[in-house]
Amino acid sequence: MNIVFFGTSSVGIPVLEILAKNHHLSAVITSPDAVVGRKRIISESPLGIKAKQLGLPLIKPTTLKRNEELLNGLKNFNADVFIVVSYGKNFAIRYYQFSPL
Repeated sequence: MNIVFFGTSSVGIPVLEILAKNHHLSAVITSPDAVVGRKRIISESPLGIKAKQLGLPLIKPTTLKRNEELLNGLKNFNADVFIVVSYGKNFAIRYYQFSPL
């Protein structure tokens, strides 16, 4: 099965690991690096770090709203399903048209 995975927090890591072992992941979409903590250090999302460790293609859009580049990319992935686990952004309904399941 061809999957595009959306997630940001560490909650999604176990799901990502299982999917990576058993399916083809076309892309992992996560939030961009952000300022964290009192020291205001720019940090990558936990799920983004894990995706890199697994050698998966990683996309970090700043927004899903009116993002034609991302929409075109999702069309080209020909995903069977999108899986969203703790993504942290509003998932625009128009994205569902690119996933048959």
